[in-house]
Amino acid sequence: MGFFATLFGGQKESLTASWEADPGVLLEFDAQRHTLNGVRLGDPVERLRGLGPVEDWRALRVGDLVYGSRGLRLGVSEGLLDSFSLVWSSPFEPGFRPFPGHTLLGGREIGLGSSCTEAELRAWFGEPYWRDADEDETLLFYEWSDCEWQVELAPEGRLRSLLVVREPLLADAQARDSYGVSRPWPPPR
Repeated sequence: MGFFATLFGGQKESLTASWEADPGVLLEFDAQRHTLNGVRLGDPVERLRGLGPVEDWRALRVGDLVYGSRGLRLGVSEGLLDSFSLVWSSPFEPGFRPFPGHTLLGGREIGLGSSCTEAELRAWFGEPYWRDADEDETLLFYEWSDCEWQVELAPEGRLRSLLVVREPLLADAQARDSYGVSRPWPPPR
């Protein structure tokens, strides 16, 4: 294993090092199925090999595969997809370009992007389980049977990013307490 592989998390480096970027890969988030290009949380991340080698080797240390030019961050554990984040704009991800993919809901495309408002998100996805707001951001937590969405909005109410995770943050009692969650857990399905 080379110096950079050792320094930046060699297993994941070797995972994507042989991947060839396919310029024809069009990104698609299916909001109803919670999939990225047909890949579900818990599926082998290898199914996304068309993305090519990672663009940010430093993120490998925390188990992330980062494709900033595509507004995409993948969380990986033992070769399986644990999370994915679609980024349109974020002060926390300054090198990211807006996610260029399409979003489907019920088989039809919706205009999910940086101009989306909270009202539009609620119209498409319903009421969130929890809403947390401060001067820096608003977070909407959507709890599904197989995942959690954390939707981040800028102070002016426009969509910044959407994180889809296999292990819900709000399943943790301390996390619920820190967000001031007053609703019962688990949420009714």
